[in-house]
Amino acid sequence: MAVQMVRLFQYNGGHSKEIYHTKRMQRVFCVKFSGDGSYVILGSDDTNLRLWKAKASEQLRVILPRERKKHEYNEAIKKRYKHLPEVNRVASYKHLPEAIKIL
Repeated sequence: MAVQMVRLFQYNGGHSKEIYHTKRMQRVFCVKFSGDGSYVILGSDDTNLRLWKAKASEQLRVILPRERKKHEYNEAIKKRYKHLPEVNRVASYKHLPEAIKIL
């Protein structure tokens, strides 16, 4: 069983920051970012275009100032305590299909 996926890496190396996959996706021929960089557009062998969020956990709706402040605070906490093993484990977790985990 072949699993088709796209992984996005930071420009300076390291681990992949986002993984896009679906069972129905065939071979991927092209990948483009939207003009503002908030979406990833994939073109595949099954003549479909797929639109994915560049940051999967980011919300699409308008964020209230209170919510933005809370999000900034949570990011600061994650940055402050990133050296702790528990925080690092949760921050680096990515859901992968079983076929990829075996590899």
